Amino acid sequence: MFVRFKSNLSRFTLLMKMNESFHDEVCRLAAIMK
Repeated sequence: MFVRFKSNLSRFTLLMKMNESFHDEVCRLAAIMK
């Protein structure tokens, strides 16, 4: 159970990193559009 939790946690952190980079891309695009 704990191992599964750890794998879920790592997947969640990976998702957050991807979301962060995606957010940066959106901000960059918005800056270009202005």
